[in-house]
Amino acid sequence: MAYRVVDCVAQMTTGAGAGDFPLGAAIDGFSTFQAALDVGDCFIYEAHAVDAAGARLADWETGLGQLVSLGGVPSLRRLVIFSGSNVQGPPDGEGGFLPNVPVAFGAGAKRLSITAVAGQAGGLRLKQQLTFYVRTDGSDTNHGMSGNSAEAFASLPHAVAVAQAITEDAVINVGAGVFSIASASRPGWVSIIGEGVGVTSLSHVRAFGGATLHVDKCHISGGYGGAAISSFDPGSSVSFDDVAFSATPYGHIRAVSGGSISAGGYTVSGGCSGAPHIDVGPLSQVAAMGEVTFSDDVTFSGGWVAINQGLALADFSHATFNLGGHTVTGLRYTVRGPGLVDTGGAGENALPGSLPGSLTGGGQYL
Repeated sequence: MAYRVVDCVAQMTTGAGAGDFPLGAAIDGFSTFQAALDVGDCFIYEAHAVDAAGARLADWETGLGQLVSLGGVPSLRRLVIFSGSNVQGPPDGEGGFLPNVPVAFGAGAKRLSITAVAGQAGGLRLKQQLTFYVRTDGSDTNHGMSGNSAEAFASLPHAVAVAQAITEDAVINVGAGVFSIASASRPGWVSIIGEGVGVTSLSHVRAFGGATLHVDKCHISGGYGGAAISSFDPGSSVSFDDVAFSATPYGHIRAVSGGSISAGGYTVSGGCSGAPHIDVGPLSQVAAMGEVTFSDDVTFSGGWVAINQGLALADFSHATFNLGGHTVTGLRYTVRGPGLVDTGGAGENALPGSLPGSLTGGGQYL
């Protein structure tokens, strides 16, 4: 399954109502949908009622569609309606329209084509928010826009790639089970929503290329050479809330090369044997804004937070820590100039850890 933009694709249908369109007669000079696409591919379509001479009539519609096979008949499935002749939503301020209900086409001929719509003007991606679904029993040949197993995606990397190809504002609901990396790599908003920290588990979360990524209600395991949550390069950011971290060699939170991370409330059940809990690189920042809860004794070999070089900020001025009677072993902080750790004046022992912090080269602790 892929999102496709293809020229000169048009075909007739006599389908009526607000459901799927069975694809009918070819139109001279155009490719058919089934010749240009693979079953499962998505695209932007226009449907327009026409008279016997081919002149356009009043009923029309644009939307996100998918090529499907229904009982062996190639068909156009109407996934999301952008605009149409029945009720056209108010402009969204970005050149597109808010989603509508399908047009209930009457009997007679309609012309279907692959097109571009106003909402795609900014780089052939939609502006309005779309919701996708991932389940362990789904399939990456599905369209991914419904939550049942017959329509949801199976893999998180595929869901993120498809979502970012189609829209600048995506919500991806992830079901129960263990999933791999969520890696957003182009400008736009992607929100990953699990079913709970004890239900949905991801391996990694990464943002780069100017992406904005949010994660909620997930366990994030980390491993195989990278921190559990990472943000790389300027303009890239990750925010998260209601997340759980377990033991990993490579650290839990890492912002480098201008990336930023904003943490809401989260739980820590395991330490990091080869890295700090939070690693902040040059020109990067991490802000902890909620309560950090410990559910076990943990050890951080690289300390709670480390700024090892360059201008960087770790802001804990709005964070609280609930140790729950557990112990945290390791340095509280390591700051090399001109880095800054800000606790809002909470004192030398404000951060979790068993050893005093370290300041060198003009590093600051407030």
